Order: sequence, then structure tokens, then C-alpha cells
Amino acid sequence: MSSFVKGGEILSLDLLPTTSSQELKDFLEEHREKSIKNSLKTLLPERLADFLAQGFPEKAKQLTPTQTEELIQNIKEMPIPVTGKMSLAKSFVTKGGVSLKEINPKTLESKLVPGLHFAGEVLDINAHTGGFNITSALCTGWVAGSPHY
Repeated sequence: MSSFVKGGEILSLDLLPTTSSQELKDFLEEHREKSIKNSLKTLLPERLADFLAQGFPEKAKQLTPTQTEELIQNIKEMPIPVTGKMSLAKSFVTKGGVSLKEINPKTLESKLVPGLHFAGEVLDINAHTGGFNITSALCTGWVAGSPHY
């Protein structure tokens, strides 16, 4: 996704995708005598529950209807502001290179410069780390280096 963001966007994350907003509202009502922090720890990791409980009253029964909706909104659509990207040196996936539209997919030869073949990360292929990019490099290297009749 980092190849599509510039900075300034706001992403949202549903921390409990299998739980509806109404189920969360019911959950808070059922645990109204407990602290919000401790109640949320049964659903979420402790540090995340602590973070979400900040700025709200201690106990669920002290929440106003607006605060209840805000807390649920933070869980169902946690806003994550994008501040920018890290340097290329810290990137796991890079984008760019020779467009796949400019090469013959069977030989990896340039459509613009006959006899010129491309392989590996010089091609505009986004791949995850962990073996996929090395596999792509090896496979495209084999194809580009094989005799073509």
C-alpha cells in the first residue's frame, strides 16, 4: 500500500472485524461496572486496550452516549494518519523500473531496443520480501538468459 500513499491521508482499521458496533455497545453495557480498560483487555491486546481507554472515564457506566459512540468508532474505524514514507534504504518493496508493457513476456527482450533483455528488480514488479523477490529475480534471469529461437 505504501506505493500508493503520499502522506496526509487517513487510513482506518477495524480492530474487531467480526464484531459489530451493536455487539460492542452491548458488551460495554454488560460490563458497565468494570473499567473500560479491563473490559477491552478481554477483546484486544492489553496495550491497545490501554491506548483506546485514554481520554474516557474510568468505568463504562460513566460514558455518555456520545463517548460510547466515539469509543466504538475508534475500535471499528481506528484512524491512522499517514505522515509519509521512510527512506528507500528502509523500504521492503520498491516500485518502478522497466515497464512490463515495454518487454516481450516470453523472452524479456525490450520491444524498443532489440537484443536488450531485462531481469530481476530492474523490472517494474512489486514483490514481497521473504523469497518472492529473489524467486522473481532468478526466474526472470533464467528466461532472459535462455536462448530464444
